[in-house]
Amino acid sequence: MKQNPKDNSFILRSVMLFGSIVIAFYLGFLSANWYERYRDGRMQVLEQNLDSFSEQNAQLSARVNEADIALTVAKLANERLQENLSEAMKARTELKEELSFYKRIVAPELSNVGFSIDNLEVSPSAINRTYDMQLTLLQQTQRRNPIKGSVSIFIRGEEGDEAKTYALDQLMFTDSVKDFEFKYFTSIDFRFVLPPTFDAETIEVDVQLSKPSQGQTNYLASYDWSSILAPSSGD
Repeated sequence: MKQNPKDNSFILRSVMLFGSIVIAFYLGFLSANWYERYRDGRMQVLEQNLDSFSEQNAQLSARVNEADIALTVAKLANERLQENLSEAMKARTELKEELSFYKRIVAPELSNVGFSIDNLEVSPSAINRTYDMQLTLLQQTQRRNPIKGSVSIFIRGEEGDEAKTYALDQLMFTDSVKDFEFKYFTSIDFRFVLPPTFDAETIEVDVQLSKPSQGQTNYLASYDWSSILAPSSGD
């Protein structure tokens, strides 16, 4: 029986088509398998990086916490140190004042005029540029008669880049009693206001005695403004 050429050509094309389909499926399988392995490898790398980043973040967080704790401890220690220093300075000042007071009482020969200025303090008032001054005089010798006299006070400083001196009388609101008569001690109070452009630097106290002892007629003392200025209530 003679075979038809058309049938042979059909069979050949069918075989080639089937082979192409088989090859295509095989290549697709290989591609899918490769992509799955690539994806798994990529995911593994990403997971390793994520674990590494998490570990580094935990270490950094621990360091930050340690630094915060150290900073807090250092801050508390510094605050305590400042408190101790302030208390020590306050105690030193009080002891110095007490020593000075008893020294003048026990050793009156340290004063040639029979008295001394025990304390001079200036305190800011609630009114701007207004101050209260308290002058305390102390008797240093045993006398039957009281000590009599008067006091003049001058404030020196700068005003408009020029040296300026004001008598306290010029700066007070009202006249204040400047004469004194006392035994043991006395305090004299003044209230005054400084001009807006005046910067005080020193205060001079001139005490004149009515009956001078040992020929002396006055007692002069000078004080630095910053050393006698008490802190305001808002500080």
